[in-house]
Amino acid sequence: MKRQSTYRNNRRSRGYTSPYQLYFWVSMTITLSLMAFLLLLKLPIYLAFIAAINIVTSGFYGYDKNQAIKKGRRVPELILHYLAVIGGAAGGIAGLFLFNHKTRKTNFIIILGVSLIIHLVIFLIFYQLLLTYNWQDVSKLVDKLSTRR
Repeated sequence: MKRQSTYRNNRRSRGYTSPYQLYFWVSMTITLSLMAFLLLLKLPIYLAFIAAINIVTSGFYGYDKNQAIKKGRRVPELILHYLAVIGGAAGGIAGLFLFNHKTRKTNFIIILGVSLIIHLVIFLIFYQLLLTYNWQDVSKLVDKLSTRR
């Protein structure tokens, strides 16, 4: 009697990689590499991260649009949402309109808008702290704020 294989066993035996894991790690690798390059250019840490994640998010929207046209392996919507939420909302909005991609999906527009507002509020609240160039300046700023009492 032949043993029936399950989907889970087939997935493991063929070296299956979840698209969620694949695109997550690709996006994080590109973001961190780009961020390291921007840090070498003496950009503040927060600005380097925001610039890198927005470039990557916009690129992922373009890639997904290209894959949609070619009927290839698409970027999961959850990954596009995740990139917007962690800081790439401006890049997502740019990708939305630049590539005319996901413009009919209201959940994308809502998530991108809310994420952009949240990150703008975070930036405005922590303006001085986020624009420091190194951690020594951060510690000086914290000491200065704590001595004001």
